Amino acid sequence: MSDQTRKVVMTVGPDDKVIPKVVELGQAQGPTGQLRIIKSGLTAEDKVIVNGLMRARPGAQVKPQMVDPLKPADKQASAAPQK
Repeated sequence: MSDQTRKVVMTVGPDDKVIPKVVELGQAQGPTGQLRIIKSGLTAEDKVIVNGLMRARPGAQVKPQMVDPLKPADKQASAAPQK
C-alpha cells in the first residue's frame, strides 16, 4: 500500500490486531516478479497481511492464516477482520 509519501504494509501484531508498518522497497523478485524485497521496516518475525487488505484497518482484530508466497492468492485464505 502507499500513503501520500511512503510505502506501508499491514502486519498482524502479537494480539492479532492490524499494525501498519512503513517499509523501504527493493527490487522485484520471483519467476514473474510478483515478490518484492523489503530493504527496511520489517523483521523476520513480522506477519504481513497479503490477502483481505481492503478489510484490514489499523487496530482491527484479525484471524491470521499462513500462506505460501508461491501459491496464487485466490487459492489461499485471507486474514479477514473478525466479526
